[in-house]
Formats: sequence, C-alpha cells, structure tokens
Amino acid sequence: MSDFSLTSLFVGTTTGTTAQPTTGTTADLDPAQIGVFLPDNTPASVATVGNAKYIYIAQGRNIYSVNEGTKKSDQIYTRNVIEWYKVTGSMTASTQITEVTNLSLNCQQDFSVTFRLDSFYIRAAYRNSLTRTVMVTAPCCSCGANPCDTLTAVEYATVLQSLAYAINADSILGQFVTASIGNPDGSGNAQSLYIVGKTLQQYGQGTSADLTNFPYQFDRMFFWTYLMEGPDLTTDYEVQNYCNNVGTVNILQRASYPQCTPAEVQQLEKDFWSYQSEYKHIFSNVNYNGEFQTYVDQTALPYNLYYVRFFEPQVTGRDIGVTRKDETVCIAVAQGGTVESEIIPILTAFLGSPDNETMTSSTTTSLTSTLTSSSTTTTYNTTP
Repeated sequence: MSDFSLTSLFVGTTTGTTAQPTTGTTADLDPAQIGVFLPDNTPASVATVGNAKYIYIAQGRNIYSVNEGTKKSDQIYTRNVIEWYKVTGSMTASTQITEVTNLSLNCQQDFSVTFRLDSFYIRAAYRNSLTRTVMVTAPCCSCGANPCDTLTAVEYATVLQSLAYAINADSILGQFVTASIGNPDGSGNAQSLYIVGKTLQQYGQGTSADLTNFPYQFDRMFFWTYLMEGPDLTTDYEVQNYCNNVGTVNILQRASYPQCTPAEVQQLEKDFWSYQSEYKHIFSNVNYNGEFQTYVDQTALPYNLYYVRFFEPQVTGRDIGVTRKDETVCIAVAQGGTVESEIIPILTAFLGSPDNETMTSSTTTSLTSTLTSSSTTTTYNTTP
C-alpha cells in the first residue's frame, strides 16, 4: 500500500461453488464464486480470453443492503498493466540462530556477551528493545612455574559451557532464547556457542463483531549479539570493542515471517473492506457492519496471493493531461484449491506468467549441538 493504489481483494472460497463459470453473466454467480469475465459480461476461458479487449474480475455475494451487488473490479487492459505477480504462502516461520566462535581470551579474564532482543511485544514491554548481559570468567590456567595466558581447547569449551548455562538460567533471556554448545574439534571439545530464538506465543487473535478489534500481528523476534572483554558496563554496554576483538558472531539463520496465512488474509479482508463500506464513520460499529463478509477458511492451507496493478481505463477526450491513477486487484486462493487451478490459467493466458515475488528465508545446514540443560543431543532442522 506504499503506492496508495486503490485495492480490491477477492478471496476464493473453499466451500460451495468454486469453479470458474462457463455460462451466464455476473448476475448468475453464486455467493463467494469468483469469475473472469469478458467485455460482453460472459465468462472468459483460456481459449477466448486471448482476443479480449479487456477483462474484469467479479465475485458473487450475499446481498445485505440495496446498495450492495456483485463485487467487480475495474476493466483490466493489457496495455495498462503495471505489474502482475504472485506471492506463495507458507505456514512456516524460522527462528534466528546465532553462532559465537573463535574466542580469544586470557586466563582469568572476564568475558561478557550482551544481547539486544527486539519484537513487537518486546518493544511494548521494554523501551528501545530488551538488553541483557551475561558474564563468565575464564579459568585459572595451570602452567606450573611458568606464567601463561593461553587457554587450552578444553578450557575454551568450559567457557562456552558456562556461557550457555548462564544464558539459559537467566529468567528473562530464557524466555526468548536457548543456548547450547557444539561444533566439536577432533578431541570432542566444543568450539562454538549457539543461541536459538524461541517461537513466541501469539496474542490478540480473538474474535469480535467489531472489525477493528484483534488485528493480525505475528511477533517475529530477532536479536543482536555483542562480545566484550571485561564485565558489563553502564556505558557502551551494547557496543562491541572492535579494537580488541575477543570472538566472532555469525548469524546462521535469520528469523522470518509466515506468509499469507488464513489469519493474515482475513485481516486483509477487513482492511480493504473499509475502502468499500458505505459509511466510513460506522465501519467499526458492531451494529452497522452487517455488509462485511469473510470467505477465509481458517482451517485451510496457506493462501497464494496474485496481484494485478494497472492504470484505470482512459476516457477519450476527458483525461488528457490528467495524472492517471492506478488500481490493484488481489486474488487470494487457498493452495491446491479449484479457484487457483481454474482462474489463474485464464489470467495467465491474458497477462502472461506472473512474476514470483515470494520472500525467501535465509537458511543453513542442519545444526547438531549438545544442549546444556541435559546430556541429550538435539538436531535443529533449520530449513523453514
């Protein structure tokens, strides 16, 4: 919506009549049925749409007021199309995985790891995100009569183990992340600390007759990790000293969002319905929103969204020198349903193949590490 394009959303139903009509006109559409239509108001097909001057999308509705009829898009001319793309839905969301490795410490040296965590609800509870630090002290080296500053592989593994225990034991950090050690060397000594973000509980997903209540919000949690020599300070406590680098931080996997879930599509229904409601000032009044209808199946698979953005049709002789406005048609279809298999081929025959604008999540290979809370070994499947 950054381009302020006037958007009409058509959600394909998973029940009732879901097929593209083959006869009749828009007046014959069943409630929730979507169809692609030609200029003469007859249903389009893959065979007939190629020669059409323009097409439009229509959806049948239950009629709740005298001013409400079949829902229709504007006329879509191929010459006016700005973009035509799809977004493939996914119910999977990855959590962040960060690795701390290549430590360079001295004997009996204090070592701090600071986390700065951020998410929608974290910011509601903590100003400027949540900052939390844990500190451990490197062990005393047993070098006999000769002084030494170098830690052995076993001692580095002990430091990592202590860090993991400190993170998991923290009453606040433990709500958001889990720490473990892994990446053993040839002798079985851990060389890396892994911090894995937890999947957070989702709030505010209730139901209400008021359309403005309980908006969809996925709480994606991500964090920064800083390594510092010495104890936690009250100044610069979240800034790493790059003049004295004591380790390496690698983000193996970034946190991601699920895409086009039923709850998200239903929120789009509410948002875009506000454009089409008769009276904006009573949109949220529970006694006056009877025209709103939802066709989202909350038990369905994720939805695929198809977008057509296009300029409004020109009227010869009336809009010369006038800035043209653009519009958007969004068609949300449950994956694997009849609507997608029948409607999209017709649009593809008219507009060509849609571009794929699906967001891809960063991934890494499977990560095996020993959890510090037990003696078991857990394999994290990091593929979203």
